[in-house]
Amino acid sequence: MGLAGSQGMPVPQNPAREKALMDSGTTLLHTRKDPNRAASYFARVLMSNPSHYGAQYQMAVALDSAGRVSAAREAWKAFLPMAVRSSDAQSEATARKRLAGADGPLTNSQLMNSAMYMLYTNDDAAGAEALLRELLRRNPQHYGATYQLAVALDREKKPAEARKFWNKILVMAEKVKDKETIATARRRLTRRP
Repeated sequence: MGLAGSQGMPVPQNPAREKALMDSGTTLLHTRKDPNRAASYFARVLMSNPSHYGAQYQMAVALDSAGRVSAAREAWKAFLPMAVRSSDAQSEATARKRLAGADGPLTNSQLMNSAMYMLYTNDDAAGAEALLRELLRRNPQHYGATYQLAVALDREKKPAEARKFWNKILVMAEKVKDKETIATARRRLTRRP
């Protein structure tokens, strides 16, 4: 049975709906490389079926990929006993290895994914700014980080600083002929500062 509903009654599980959510989530995670959106699909499965083995595993993987390492650690902790009960030695070893290791520095991909989550889901432009600046410190020509930093700075009401990044992304976008970004940057640059 699923989680208790508003009247204390179990929420019925719907295998067809779970499958559709899992398919969408795994496509987002593994094909489209969008771990934050994928995690939202796995969360929906887990809301109605907290013991869904695949959803718990994929949630842990998605959260790690998104750079949300503390949430990922909790997801791995929830998954480990499931793997033990299922006698899934390979998945148990994966969970134990992840839980035994210290959370090291985020990869470039994790930094970007975490920044996007902060900026667009948590509405935390300052947190996103810090991650994007770290990514740009590592890779000064990172196209996505440059664009997203301009957006974050505007959201933080730092228009003069944002303008520098809008100018930079305009030049980058013109080189790769990204018409949508060119139009967005030009529109933004018509405003002062």
